[in-house]
Amino acid sequence: MTALDEYAEALVGLELERERLVEQRSLIDVELDELERTVPLMGPDQVVGAQVRANLLGVRVVAHEGEVRRWWGEVVVAEDRAIAALAAVDTAAEAREHAASRSEAVDRARAGLVASGVLPGETAGMGAEELAVWLEGHPEVAAVLARATPMSGEGPVGELAALVSASASSAGSLVFGGAGAVLAGAAAGGAAGVRDRARALSAEDARMLALLYPGVVGSLGGVPFAYRADANRVLVVDALARERAWQEELADRRLDADGVEEWQKSQRRIELYESVLEEDRSILYLDPARVPGTDGAMVELHGRIDEETRNVVVSVPGTGSELSKFQGFSERVEGFYLQSEDDNPGSLAMIAWLGGDFPDEVFVDAFDPGYAERLAPELAAFSHELRQEIDHASGRVDPTIRPAITVDGHSYGGTVVGLAETHGLDADRVVHVESAGMGKGVFAPDDLPASQQGVDRYVMTAPGDPITVAQATGRHGADPDEFDGITRLHTGYYRNDDGSRAGVILGGDAHSGVYDEHSDSWEQLYRVYTGGVVETYRTPLYLPSATIKAFTGGVVEQFVSLSGVAGFADDGAQVDIP
Repeated sequence: MTALDEYAEALVGLELERERLVEQRSLIDVELDELERTVPLMGPDQVVGAQVRANLLGVRVVAHEGEVRRWWGEVVVAEDRAIAALAAVDTAAEAREHAASRSEAVDRARAGLVASGVLPGETAGMGAEELAVWLEGHPEVAAVLARATPMSGEGPVGELAALVSASASSAGSLVFGGAGAVLAGAAAGGAAGVRDRARALSAEDARMLALLYPGVVGSLGGVPFAYRADANRVLVVDALARERAWQEELADRRLDADGVEEWQKSQRRIELYESVLEEDRSILYLDPARVPGTDGAMVELHGRIDEETRNVVVSVPGTGSELSKFQGFSERVEGFYLQSEDDNPGSLAMIAWLGGDFPDEVFVDAFDPGYAERLAPELAAFSHELRQEIDHASGRVDPTIRPAITVDGHSYGGTVVGLAETHGLDADRVVHVESAGMGKGVFAPDDLPASQQGVDRYVMTAPGDPITVAQATGRHGADPDEFDGITRLHTGYYRNDDGSRAGVILGGDAHSGVYDEHSDSWEQLYRVYTGGVVETYRTPLYLPSATIKAFTGGVVEQFVSLSGVAGFADDGAQVDIP
């Protein structure tokens, strides 16, 4: 019997075993999907039982993966024997070419997923580009891949497996797909090593790994952003299908006012996911809010980071921000990028960072620094990942040119950014825009670590913005307007389309109005982001009838009249930002 005959005979038995494993995996998936569907609807007294079921499922998944590994070992033995026989009739050059063309570890990983029924056989020969397109039309497969974790092995697959084994062992991670979120923090310290090894892979191999294990790669610190975006695109396909199913479930109910609001939020999330897929947007992180009580999270890159990049801005939103409102936040951030493409194409990249749960209501929980305490370490970790991405790109041509990172925090986002500095935020410039404070416990530069000594800080607070109430409490640290060494910027006027003045930026509307495109405040921010001359704070010229806010024992008694500023009493200084 020839080697090929032996190989063909072995495949018959292996195929039967594969079918058994596929059926076994299907049964597990049915139970897993049922648990995922019912857990959000359970009452407190049912959670313990659900956890027991999840633990049992976890044991079965581990056992199943062991069987798949054993099966795959038998496949490899059979395949190696056939290859050895074929190699004997090849020339040495042909053998080397064949070996060089194969990405053995990645091929084996995909074959293992096919063998276990995660991927259908028709995908076995697809390249990364073809598989990515195919997955968009098969959300049921994307859903399984979103939970897939690599088995132990050699090369990059084995390294991923080692990272996962320490952080995704609980059944809860399997149920809620939380492994990626855990990895974001767990891998931050080794991000440079992850990046170096990822760069050693071919683009095809790296992208294939991102598609096979999107729940891991999509949030793994150190992975080049392009491959994180590939992974998160698969997660968006899954999230879109789940969101559509959830909306249909809502539509079948008799909805009260809260139900209608939830349906509307669901619709906005659907539109967001559809836009991401249709416009090929670059998503660097996604949490589709599978865990009840969370608002979801997304991080998006506008533009590109390469040897042409001179500035990168990370923008952090404020109270009320959540996944269903991400589109508006993203468009606000994108506006600066689009302007830069007109002025100096390729020089500016903007990142919209909604990295987790933010306060929902101004007077309910926006005074709570707990949200910032949870978000700040994540933002700091992301800033280091961003610096690695930048250095990798810019160092290819001229390592002396190091693009600047600016981190902008709006409203509650300001206290997130400020507190992230206590965790070693990697930034050249920090901007507090209508900010609630410098971060819990930060009242002077000495409260910040030595790593922050070279940071240039700017603040923009419009006259009469009620954010001054939060600033005055001290719950979020020092008032940014008064922080030692910070540069306070002028907010100025809104502008008509022809550039003429359209009124002073002040009062409650100014809280978000400072981002009104091409207003004085918007232009000031753009020059901070890209370099240019900015104007410092100018004293408002209040009308005689205006009332100025006053504090008695920390309690606000009066606010500035919204129509009480006629102009400005002085000119600000000119500051040139390189």
